[in-house]
Amino acid sequence: PRRISEIGLGAALRDLADTAGIPVDVRFDPHVLPPGLLEPDREIDTFRVVQEGLGNVARHSRATRAWLDADIVDDIIVIEIGDDGMGFDRVATPPGLGLAGMQERAAILHGDLEVRSSPGAGTTVDLRIPILPYQQGGGRWATPVRTAGSPP
Repeated sequence: PRRISEIGLGAALRDLADTAGIPVDVRFDPHVLPPGLLEPDREIDTFRVVQEGLGNVARHSRATRAWLDADIVDDIIVIEIGDDGMGFDRVATPPGLGLAGMQERAAILHGDLEVRSSPGAGTTVDLRIPILPYQQGGGRWATPVRTAGSPP
Protein backbone atom coordinates (compact mmCIF):
# COMPACT_ATOMS: atom_id res chain seq x y z
CA PRO A 1 0.00 0.00 0.00
CA ARG A 2 2.95 2.41 0.29
CA ARG A 3 2.75 2.73 -3.48
CA ILE A 4 -0.79 4.10 -3.23
CA SER A 5 0.54 7.66 -3.16
CA GLU A 6 2.54 6.97 -6.33
CA ILE A 7 0.04 5.02 -8.43
CA GLY A 8 -3.23 6.18 -6.88
CA LEU A 9 -5.97 4.40 -4.99
CA GLY A 10 -7.67 3.18 -8.18
CA ALA A 11 -4.56 1.44 -9.53
CA ALA A 12 -3.77 0.01 -6.08
CA LEU A 13 -7.29 -1.46 -5.88
CA ARG A 14 -6.92 -2.92 -9.38
CA ASP A 15 -3.63 -4.55 -8.31
CA LEU A 16 -5.31 -5.84 -5.15
CA ALA A 17 -8.12 -7.40 -7.22
CA ASP A 18 -5.49 -9.15 -9.38
CA THR A 19 -4.10 -10.90 -6.29
CA ALA A 20 -7.34 -11.52 -4.36
CA GLY A 21 -7.24 -15.33 -4.63
CA ILE A 22 -10.44 -15.35 -6.70
CA PRO A 23 -11.12 -13.85 -10.14
CA VAL A 24 -12.38 -10.29 -9.64
CA ASP A 25 -13.94 -8.25 -12.44
CA VAL A 26 -12.67 -4.68 -11.99
CA ARG A 27 -15.54 -2.58 -13.35
CA PHE A 28 -14.01 0.89 -13.15
CA ASP A 29 -11.21 2.88 -14.76
CA PRO A 30 -8.45 3.21 -12.13
CA HIS A 31 -8.01 6.87 -13.17
CA VAL A 32 -11.32 7.56 -11.38
CA LEU A 33 -9.33 7.38 -8.10
CA PRO A 34 -6.05 9.17 -8.94
CA PRO A 35 -3.02 9.76 -6.69
CA GLY A 36 -3.67 12.36 -4.00
CA LEU A 37 -7.46 12.16 -4.13
CA LEU A 38 -7.51 11.40 -0.40
CA GLU A 39 -4.99 12.16 2.27
CA PRO A 40 -2.47 9.30 2.66
CA ASP A 41 -3.90 7.80 5.87
CA ARG A 42 -7.41 7.76 4.41
CA GLU A 43 -6.17 6.13 1.20
CA ILE A 44 -4.55 3.35 3.23
CA ASP A 45 -7.67 2.85 5.38
CA THR A 46 -9.82 2.71 2.24
CA PHE A 47 -7.44 0.17 0.71
CA ARG A 48 -7.62 -1.94 3.90
CA VAL A 49 -11.44 -1.99 3.87
CA VAL A 50 -11.45 -3.23 0.26
CA GLN A 51 -8.66 -5.70 1.04
CA GLU A 52 -10.70 -7.21 3.87
CA GLY A 53 -13.84 -7.26 1.71
CA LEU A 54 -12.12 -9.12 -1.13
CA GLY A 55 -10.46 -11.41 1.41
CA ASN A 56 -13.88 -12.28 2.81
CA VAL A 57 -15.09 -13.12 -0.69
CA ALA A 58 -12.10 -15.40 -1.30
CA ARG A 59 -12.30 -17.10 2.12
CA HIS A 60 -16.01 -17.43 2.79
CA SER A 61 -18.30 -16.84 -0.19
CA ARG A 62 -17.70 -19.89 -2.41
CA ALA A 63 -18.33 -17.44 -5.25
CA THR A 64 -17.69 -18.18 -8.90
CA ARG A 65 -17.81 -14.47 -9.74
CA ALA A 66 -16.76 -11.35 -7.86
CA TRP A 67 -16.55 -7.70 -8.86
CA LEU A 68 -15.12 -4.42 -7.70
CA ASP A 69 -16.54 -1.10 -8.81
CA ALA A 70 -15.74 2.50 -7.89
CA ASP A 71 -17.02 5.93 -8.81
CA ILE A 72 -17.22 9.44 -7.44
CA VAL A 73 -20.71 10.85 -6.94
CA ASP A 74 -21.18 14.34 -5.45
CA ASP A 75 -17.69 14.36 -3.82
CA ILE A 76 -18.31 10.90 -2.33
CA ILE A 77 -16.17 7.93 -3.32
CA VAL A 78 -18.46 4.93 -3.78
CA ILE A 79 -16.81 1.51 -3.84
CA GLU A 80 -18.77 -1.71 -4.33
CA ILE A 81 -17.48 -5.22 -3.69
CA GLY A 82 -19.84 -7.97 -4.77
CA ASP A 83 -20.02 -11.70 -5.32
CA ASP A 84 -22.41 -14.40 -6.47
CA GLY A 85 -21.53 -16.67 -3.56
CA MET A 86 -23.57 -18.40 -0.92
CA GLY A 87 -24.41 -15.21 1.01
CA PHE A 88 -25.49 -15.24 4.63
CA ASP A 89 -28.36 -14.22 6.88
CA ARG A 90 -27.38 -10.81 8.30
CA VAL A 91 -29.73 -11.19 11.28
CA ALA A 92 -28.73 -14.73 12.27
CA THR A 93 -24.99 -14.29 11.62
CA PRO A 94 -23.11 -12.16 14.13
CA PRO A 95 -20.49 -9.93 12.50
CA GLY A 96 -16.98 -11.34 12.67
CA LEU A 97 -13.83 -9.38 13.40
CA GLY A 98 -13.25 -8.67 9.70
CA LEU A 99 -16.62 -7.05 9.14
CA ALA A 100 -16.40 -5.19 12.44
CA GLY A 101 -12.97 -3.87 11.43
CA MET A 102 -14.33 -2.76 8.05
CA GLN A 103 -17.16 -0.87 9.78
CA GLU A 104 -14.74 0.73 12.23
CA ARG A 105 -12.44 1.90 9.41
CA ALA A 106 -15.43 3.27 7.49
CA ALA A 107 -16.38 5.33 10.55
CA ILE A 108 -12.80 6.59 10.89
CA LEU A 109 -13.01 7.64 7.23
CA HIS A 110 -16.17 9.65 8.05
CA GLY A 111 -17.87 7.22 5.71
CA ASP A 112 -20.51 4.55 5.65
CA LEU A 113 -20.36 0.80 5.05
CA GLU A 114 -23.44 -1.14 4.02
CA VAL A 115 -23.51 -4.93 3.69
CA ARG A 116 -26.36 -6.60 1.81
CA SER A 117 -26.59 -10.36 1.76
CA SER A 118 -29.01 -13.22 1.92
CA PRO A 119 -28.51 -16.99 1.77
CA GLY A 120 -27.98 -18.18 -1.80
CA ALA A 121 -27.94 -14.65 -3.24
CA GLY A 122 -24.35 -13.49 -2.71
CA THR A 123 -23.11 -10.44 -0.87
CA THR A 124 -22.60 -6.80 -1.79
CA VAL A 125 -20.58 -4.35 0.30
CA ASP A 126 -20.91 -0.62 -0.40
CA LEU A 127 -18.35 1.79 1.02
CA ARG A 128 -19.03 5.53 0.78
CA ILE A 129 -16.28 7.98 1.73
CA PRO A 130 -16.46 11.76 1.50
CA ILE A 131 -13.64 13.56 -0.29
CA LEU A 132 -12.46 16.25 2.11
CA PRO A 133 -11.25 19.59 0.73
CA TYR A 134 -7.52 20.25 0.72
CA GLN A 135 -6.49 23.28 2.77
CA GLN A 136 -4.05 25.27 0.65
CA GLY A 137 -1.01 26.65 2.45
CA GLY A 138 -1.39 24.36 5.45
CA GLY A 139 -0.67 21.23 3.44
CA ARG A 140 -3.49 19.35 5.18
CA TRP A 141 -6.92 18.10 4.33
CA ALA A 142 -9.78 19.59 6.27
CA THR A 143 -11.56 17.50 8.88
CA PRO A 144 -15.35 17.64 8.72
CA VAL A 145 -16.84 19.83 11.39
CA ARG A 146 -19.62 18.12 13.29
CA THR A 147 -22.47 20.09 14.70
CA ALA A 148 -25.05 18.99 17.24
CA GLY A 149 -27.41 16.58 15.56
CA SER A 150 -25.17 15.93 12.56
CA PRO A 151 -24.48 12.30 11.72
CA PRO A 152 -21.04 10.94 12.65
